[in-house]
Amino acid sequence: MSDPVADTLTTLRNAARKSAPFAEFASAKMRLSIVAALKRAGFVWDFDIIERDGFPRIRVALKYDEAGVCAFCRLVSVSKPGNRVYRGVHQFRSVVQGLGVSLLSTNKGVLTDKEARSMCVGGEVICNVF
Repeated sequence: MSDPVADTLTTLRNAARKSAPFAEFASAKMRLSIVAALKRAGFVWDFDIIERDGFPRIRVALKYDEAGVCAFCRLVSVSKPGNRVYRGVHQFRSVVQGLGVSLLSTNKGVLTDKEARSMCVGGEVICNVF
């Protein structure tokens, strides 16, 4: 696997398309940080670390509304292994007129663009969620 972040986003997208209650993938610090940021932004209900076949895995409870529509419509990867995208604190762009968020990898951890603005830090743009 060359890009574990893209694999995580694809797993979440596929689970949302199937209307699955949970998405599950291998555990890693970066993946755990991304899921925690999605929970803080309100796009997933909760997440747990479970053990399956002797290996730790992350299980994410997806958030749906009453009509069965997932809380996020799209998860778009911005940085890729061959093309990293960095933004300073004054260079953040709004995602879908402020309805979505950008996830950034900063020296303070993985933050949403709103959290990064309030802390006055910039970093690598991981993905846009809306």
